[in-house]
Order: sequence, then structure tokens, then C-alpha cells
Amino acid sequence: MFYGKVVKAGKPLPLVPHPDGYSLHLSQASLSASVKEGSRSSLLIKLADEEPVVLCTLRAGAQDTVLLDQFLDEYAELSVDGKDSIHVTGYYSPQFGGGDESEEEGEEYEDDAYGVSCSRCYCQPRSSTAVLP
Repeated sequence: MFYGKVVKAGKPLPLVPHPDGYSLHLSQASLSASVKEGSRSSLLIKLADEEPVVLCTLRAGAQDTVLLDQFLDEYAELSVDGKDSIHVTGYYSPQFGGGDESEEEGEEYEDDAYGVSCSRCYCQPRSSTAVLP
């Protein structure tokens, strides 16, 4: 299912989990064609009680569109740092693992090579020939 919204400066956009358990895949962020050349705006995301982080920064006339590859299955908020609205598009996708909680979900990484804890990351091979490090 297609997803498309406009995130306006000063008005955070809530991303509420889909009632059927689908993940939201954010695929692209773009500035409108009417934005003045050289104008800059950043798209930020805030998860739960964490500080907002920048997903991308767009500059009219130089980088009007950025491809994203973000899957979200929990409440989040998108916001804009700058004066221009940012258009986001994507789609809803069934969650990884086929939705059966009893199936193996992949390997959870508690600490990566840099000592960063990541309790939300899961590795899942995309095919039978995938090789994990």
C-alpha cells in the first residue's frame, strides 16, 4: 500500500503503527519544485523517548530528492528543521518473519564492533544464498 505525506515546518507528523501489523517503509524524501534554489531543510525522526536524529538534508537545486530505506513498525514522529515542507513517500510492507512470533527472527546484536548497543536490529538473510558475517 502506497504511503505519501507532507511534513510541514513546525508541525511534527506522527507515524502511528499500522493496525494490521505492517511496517512502514520510507522510500524517498523530496522538496517541492516551488522551493527557492539554495534553500535547505532537514528531515528528522524521533523514536520513543530518544532525541530526534537527521534522516537527510535537502537543498533545492542541488539535492531536491533523497532515497531512504527506513522500515518503521513503532510510533515515531517526523519533523522538519528549516522553513520548507518535505514530501515523504513509501509503502506499507508485511513485517519480516511472516508475522509468526514462533519463527526464528534472526540474530540480535547486543554490541557491535564499536561497542554500540542496538536492541532493535535484526539480520535476516534475503535469500538462501545470503552470507552473514
